[in-house]
Amino acid sequence: MKILHICNDYCGSKVHSSLYSELDRLGVDQIVYTHFEGAKKIGRNRIESSRMQVVYDPVLRKIHHLLFHLRVEQVFASMCQKVDVAGVELIYASTLFSDGALALRLHREWGLPYVVAVRKTDVYRFLKLGPHTWPMGCQILLHASKIVFISEALKEAFFRHPMVARMAPRLMGKVMVQPNGIDDFWIDNQAASATQSNNLIFVGKFDDNKNVLRLMEAVRRLQATIPDIHLDLVGGTGIRHEQVMARVEACPQLFTFHGQVFERPRLKELYSQNAAFCMPSINETFGLVYVEALSQGLPVLCAKGQGVDGLFDQPVGEFVEAKDVDSIANGIRALLTRRQSYDCNVDFEQFRWRVIAERYLILFNEIITR
Repeated sequence: MKILHICNDYCGSKVHSSLYSELDRLGVDQIVYTHFEGAKKIGRNRIESSRMQVVYDPVLRKIHHLLFHLRVEQVFASMCQKVDVAGVELIYASTLFSDGALALRLHREWGLPYVVAVRKTDVYRFLKLGPHTWPMGCQILLHASKIVFISEALKEAFFRHPMVARMAPRLMGKVMVQPNGIDDFWIDNQAASATQSNNLIFVGKFDDNKNVLRLMEAVRRLQATIPDIHLDLVGGTGIRHEQVMARVEACPQLFTFHGQVFERPRLKELYSQNAAFCMPSINETFGLVYVEALSQGLPVLCAKGQGVDGLFDQPVGEFVEAKDVDSIANGIRALLTRRQSYDCNVDFEQFRWRVIAERYLILFNEIITR
């Protein structure tokens, strides 16, 4: 089997290379075509394997962010020059619009089947802000052999869009939800939360989407009724970094800033010192960090319709209104006062990349042999 992955964000996220590495171990021949702006990204996340070729193409220009159809034409021409599709049996497009448009062109010219994934940028950028891309998006969806979502919440948000809702009867039969995986470290080192403290932890970027300022305000309001409440902040950077640091300095009894923590044993230690994980992101495609926290026995606070909302049958946390500080505060209070109500013992094997790769391999074989 030979797969062509079209993945514009290959250099920016290890999610893709984690999947491709496991497919490589399963003996799949793969070409990864990634297109981006700026030559500095060349070589990132490269996988050394005789079965895999990564084609880095810094073809994008600033104008392509504004002129989508020009982008498709010029990137497709560049891809055809740099990628030999001879022997390719199936295409996996990692996003609906940016990558799916290229898969559609190859499908029409070479008859190659393709699987397309729908991600956060497709729902909250292209569907929301790019009506000129919708006609092509419809064609991509109609000709795809399978449409993959990485969370139930993202699937529901996608099908709420009027254009997509009208197409739902023709699309639902080829939809599947396949969450991303987490590093094996968390699956192999699961733990139950032992702390009875009122400590909370946030792990993420300090920006508007991760909603860290509203989270901090909710904690501040709860101090009157939960005097020993405390929030550990892991991460940083982002446009709200200075405001976060100002609040940390003003209220050291409420907040502790730990900086960016890349060492998993150290992050595991921080999880063990906290009672719950809180990240009420406004838009969150999936959020691997929620699953990492659950693996350490921490119930989670997540925005309604985002992240892991709807992913598990059992109660794993509280789901709140992201832009309502009182709702966030009430969710935190529930996490700390109803600790026995949550069941963090989920099937974490479903998030092992090897298992996910095996599922994709079954899917790819089914499509190829139709």
